[in-house]
Amino acid sequence: MSLENDKPKRPALEQKATDTVKRYGILNFTAVVVGVSGGADSMALLNFLCSMREKTGIRVYAAHINHGIRGDEAARDENFVCQWCKREKVDCFVLHADVKAQAAECGETVEEAGRRVRYEFFEQNAKKLGAAIATAHTLSDSIETQIMNLARGTGLRGLCGIPPVRGDVIRPLIRCTRSDTEEYCQFYGIEYVNDSTNFSHDYTRNRVRLDIIPKLYEINPAFDRAAERLFTILEEEQSCLEEQVSERLAAALVSPGVYSLDLLSQGCQTALLKRCAASAAAQFTGVAQEAGHINAIADIILHGSGKVEIKGGCFVLAKQGKLIFTWSDEKMSQTGDFVFPFKPGTYQNGIFELKISDIFEFDQNKFKKFNKRYFNDAIDCDKIRDNAVIRAKIQGDKFSPAGRNATKTLKKLFNEVKIPIDERSFVPVAVDGEGVLWVGSFGVSERCKVTEGTKNAVLLEIKRLEV
Repeated sequence: MSLENDKPKRPALEQKATDTVKRYGILNFTAVVVGVSGGADSMALLNFLCSMREKTGIRVYAAHINHGIRGDEAARDENFVCQWCKREKVDCFVLHADVKAQAAECGETVEEAGRRVRYEFFEQNAKKLGAAIATAHTLSDSIETQIMNLARGTGLRGLCGIPPVRGDVIRPLIRCTRSDTEEYCQFYGIEYVNDSTNFSHDYTRNRVRLDIIPKLYEINPAFDRAAERLFTILEEEQSCLEEQVSERLAAALVSPGVYSLDLLSQGCQTALLKRCAASAAAQFTGVAQEAGHINAIADIILHGSGKVEIKGGCFVLAKQGKLIFTWSDEKMSQTGDFVFPFKPGTYQNGIFELKISDIFEFDQNKFKKFNKRYFNDAIDCDKIRDNAVIRAKIQGDKFSPAGRNATKTLKKLFNEVKIPIDERSFVPVAVDGEGVLWVGSFGVSERCKVTEGTKNAVLLEIKRLEV
């Protein structure tokens, strides 16, 4: 036997992750902050990215969160990650958080609060460094997510699983299985820790992983490869449909929240029509709508008549050949009655005037010379998710002010600073597909504040109108 054949076979993860990086261009960054729990997936990702440092010049950092839930085991994980990073010369950021307490305060499940805390911490450090965020989600995670979404009832977007790229969040291992990461760690002698809660049936994801997925492998031993092919097909179809929706909505737009019914419905198949309805509603309210609301809007478009209330306290109606999104008269005192486009211009809502200005070729050092209030009201354009809009607050809006390391509902925030109740419905709120970006008089969110890596920004200035 030749010496060539005696060489150990390199782990599959290396080629799969490299192919993913090239396909999605997800390492076109100078630095990356890696979310590291200490498990096999995150340790494989961290080591893989570190192996690319010399060849690509990329700077690699780690971020670890102690959620304050697993006691000694969590302390063990934290110590393990910190020691590994110290040995491999990787700067590691650590956060101690009481996730259970935060979940109770914000009305979230522990899982929801944990995810929010993690991404807020990742984003906070990534912004300081002008870095991307890398998470160790794998093909196995994406399959689990798809099955959970299927069980809840989902559309094409939910069936696509976890996206390889979402804004500045990258997932190089998204086409690798969990067994791939374990093989990689074994090949390179990389130690990792196991989270005991991964084997608890108290969590939906664990039940899917432990009980359902093994049955699918019994049906098809190559189930993971079949799932990967499916994800590729679904992603391509999803991208195609989203492009068609954007083109149709742009062509039918009359003014913010107002569309031509003819241009929306003409030659439009039901599936595309519903997607247009969902996208238009989300852009106007900043809230993802349920299937019933989407179907009701689609019916209004088809029949050219009708009126329905949707999530966010908004009404949708057909009038004079137009589809109109508006706040109801009955809710004026609670929700306000204005929606402004998120683009340069000056807008008024009866109490406040809002001016939006572009800042091209952003230079943080120069900008800091301005009044601090202006700096606090600048939004990094590249950190906006989906379409943004300026609207009144709605019930449930939550805000994470830059630099304050806290998330509060706008209701609680307004109460704390004693904003008059009759003015609260007129305070401009900028939102995108992920939530609140900026609040008049309170400034920008932690997620979208300007940093050294900011290239383009918008400045939002608010002032009270003279009565």
